Amino acid sequence: MFSFLRRKRSVWVRKVPRSIKSGYLSTFRIFKIFRYLVVLAVILATFYLVFHSGIIFVKEVSFFIEGRGFEADLIKDFVRSETLGKNILLLNKKDITEKTKKKFLTVRDVRIDRTFPSRLSVLVLQRDPIASILPVLDLQASVSAVVSLSSRESSSSAERYLVDKSGLIFVKAVMADFPLLVVGSEDVNLGDHLDKNPEKFMVDLITKALDSEVPLKSVVEVRGDILAILKDQSIVWLSKDKQLSSQLEVLKMILEKYKIEAKKVAKVDLRFRNPVVEFR
Repeated sequence: MFSFLRRKRSVWVRKVPRSIKSGYLSTFRIFKIFRYLVVLAVILATFYLVFHSGIIFVKEVSFFIEGRGFEADLIKDFVRSETLGKNILLLNKKDITEKTKKKFLTVRDVRIDRTFPSRLSVLVLQRDPIASILPVLDLQASVSAVVSLSSRESSSSAERYLVDKSGLIFVKAVMADFPLLVVGSEDVNLGDHLDKNPEKFMVDLITKALDSEVPLKSVVEVRGDILAILKDQSIVWLSKDKQLSSQLEVLKMILEKYKIEAKKVAKVDLRFRNPVVEFR
């Protein structure tokens, strides 16, 4: 009698001796544990290097100060106190910059570069003064009195507040080589901002005059108009209601024209449609 059921083929499986199999698994486990131990050792070594080793702690700080050197030693001492002995990787450069700018008005920006393993290079950018402040209570004096006052005070060696092109009064120092900005108040303090007219107009005037090489000596508001005194004692009237750049362009053309003609200008009035020029 035939069987229609398919016979199962016998499969012979070669059995691995238990002793060999357990030895292989034990070796694998040991290797795996060793690998974890190596990774853990690397992590611990890195942690020690970063947080406890003195190798990457700041040991040297070099400075370059771009500007007139206002408060240079104080700035260096402050930055050193914020950086020396600190971890170079964890150093917050932005925080140090903001602290320095807040403490020293003379500082415009601070840039810090890391040199591994333990050195910092610090660039300090200082504010550039454009004028010194002369506070005067009574500005209703005659023009001749204002001219005389400006001439006398511009040669003085007294300490004065200095202002930058943004209108910030940022330091008190002896600087006789800047134009005088005469303001009608004695309430002048460090950190004040001259951001309202007529002071703002006068700050812009001095800034643009320096760029245009117009030889300003002092600037003052007299009865609503701006009086500028040049280094040769000639006077210039300007209007706050007219565009400043165009007035300066006209002034420069007038000065150059009459310099070529060897004429000495005594007064230029730019408040009118057609400038008025008087000679000595």
